[in-house]
Amino acid sequence: MLALASVLAMIIAGIALKPVLPAGLPPGRDGVLLLGFLTAFAVLVGHVVVVLLFERARWTAVGLDQAAWHPQALATGAVLGVAAIALPAAILMATGQVHFEESAPGSWSRAALDALLWLAAPALFEELLARGYALGAMAREWGETAAVIITSVGFGLLHLGNPGATAWSVAAVTIAGVFLAGVRLTTGSLAAAWLAHLGINWVQGAVLHAPISGLNFLPTPGYRLVSTGPGWLTGGAWGLEAGAVTAATLLVVIFLVFHAKPASSRRRAR
Repeated sequence: MLALASVLAMIIAGIALKPVLPAGLPPGRDGVLLLGFLTAFAVLVGHVVVVLLFERARWTAVGLDQAAWHPQALATGAVLGVAAIALPAAILMATGQVHFEESAPGSWSRAALDALLWLAAPALFEELLARGYALGAMAREWGETAAVIITSVGFGLLHLGNPGATAWSVAAVTIAGVFLAGVRLTTGSLAAAWLAHLGINWVQGAVLHAPISGLNFLPTPGYRLVSTGPGWLTGGAWGLEAGAVTAATLLVVIFLVFHAKPASSRRRAR
């Protein structure tokens, strides 16, 4: 039902946009950006339909209830996401495994805002798919551990089509998926997991000017991060998230996140 509702929402959105975009999506970056927002919107609408029809409007089932938008939950997600990538980046820079290299000049603030615009919708789309209704439903049926494993593996496999994907990069993204599931379950907030996801990607792309999951589509005004150490350690051309240092950091953070509160006090996916 979630897939059907999402597809129908996408079709209806396409029809609604027809008078504005008679030739379809514009070519190039603008079209890709608009498609990202449309797909995220369609999956969000699919979640709304499923919650209203099958969950009696219990928004806790998808982590989007009123408490999920509490500033503390949102701040927790954002801080954890930023720290999860900033800490390994600092370690790699301090040990000389990565360094900054000069690139074409430009406006840092404009590029940072541009990155936020480009990264927000894909992060929301992926969080809805991996940590939304699917995670909640699986947690009810099979328990949180199984739900986290299944959705995180699916999250990793979702990145198989990215440029330069390898077994290790998929495994590293799977570890990131476990981390994001930990944020979702501990805070009870899908919005917090979304901000954690966005924080990881934004720091990589906008602050460090590094690749994100093998993609180099964001501008790098003034400087860019270059890997000089072995790819398995730094992530190489895939980005820091595929490096062993980031994976090890995430594993530590995962342990801390899942043990931040006793299991009985967590706001469980229901």
